[in-house]
Amino acid sequence: MIAIGVLGVGLIMVGSLFPVALSQHRDAADVAVAQQLAIRADAVLRSRAADLSGLLRVPPKNTVPPQFAGPIWPLSVNWFPVPAELLPVDFDLSDGSPANNAWLGTVDDTMGGTPTTDRLARAFRYFNRLAGFPIPNNANPYLLPPTGTNRIAINRHDMFFERPPVNDTEAVSDVSRRYMWYAFYNANQPPTFYDPNTGPGDTFNYGDPLMRPSQFIVAVCRSDSREMFAVQGFESSGVNLEPVDVRDYAWPRPDTSIFSRFPVPWRVTLFRDSDDPANKVLNASLPGGIGGVVRIDRLCPVGSKMFAVATGQMYTVQEAGKSLSVPTQPPPPPNEYYVKIREDGSTLPVRTDNPAFPFPQHAIFDVYVFPPAVQIDSATGAFLWGPKSPVIDFFMF
Repeated sequence: MIAIGVLGVGLIMVGSLFPVALSQHRDAADVAVAQQLAIRADAVLRSRAADLSGLLRVPPKNTVPPQFAGPIWPLSVNWFPVPAELLPVDFDLSDGSPANNAWLGTVDDTMGGTPTTDRLARAFRYFNRLAGFPIPNNANPYLLPPTGTNRIAINRHDMFFERPPVNDTEAVSDVSRRYMWYAFYNANQPPTFYDPNTGPGDTFNYGDPLMRPSQFIVAVCRSDSREMFAVQGFESSGVNLEPVDVRDYAWPRPDTSIFSRFPVPWRVTLFRDSDDPANKVLNASLPGGIGGVVRIDRLCPVGSKMFAVATGQMYTVQEAGKSLSVPTQPPPPPNEYYVKIREDGSTLPVRTDNPAFPFPQHAIFDVYVFPPAVQIDSATGAFLWGPKSPVIDFFMF
């Protein structure tokens, strides 16, 4: 009996190893695919550098919204997203309607219908908002962003490891996992900061072409069948050209009118309250100011990767959750949720120590992240965020 008991314990121990081994095997396969896809992405970007040089542009420095009491100054930004085609989720997969399943940002006629300005505009608008371009807040239909903004999109036939789905019905039915990439380009300019006393201090002219993107960061992502991803919401109002309200990054929240079938980047403002290299804890900058703000530990669960929009420095989340103590001098109100990076704290931005800046005791900076997949609670409508980021890795070329 004792021998049988020992054998049973041994079998349980051996059996417990299989899920771990399967997970490690899947992760290793993901990394191998990501490396291949990143090399392909770099080749695509370099081969089209001549086209990109005339079409990828640098937005103007944001200004502080006058209605924002206790402003955050616009932060240094040197990395900008290249627009890409997006596939919106079709919540009625039974109809197969081209109107519901059409890719956004496409110029081809895959669905058998006529490409519309609205479809072209929605993808451009999203990525130009991430970059900080002044875009009018119009809709129904969406209009193409004005000249001087980015109006070139990565074609889905280039961005997927295998053949991309024709529509959303195919996306959820034919394969269990897909791999795709997104690109960010470096403006190749020194950091600039907003000074409330002198103005934006803008070194870029609105509409000037970026003559030669010097570097790219490629984000390789994966998604499983039937996953869907939230799109970041932008609440700036008005039909005139307006800069992105910096609160859209400081108070990240989803756009409830559209979901993407594949991962999409978000831009989020973070802060750290100490320059001590041992301090690797980051908090969301201004939580709770607008309804629907997503906690930073849900946007960036353990294992997530992010990179700073000013420097391109990449970070990996080692811990995420609710802090037992909150910073003593954060931007109000205090943020009790945090992420902690794996890398050395010396790689993080340091505080300005400029008394002209709001909250000079903090290092405040923006990062690009890819939040996990979401589900919608049918009873409450609440967002249920997944436990894992879709990013396999970032590659700088």
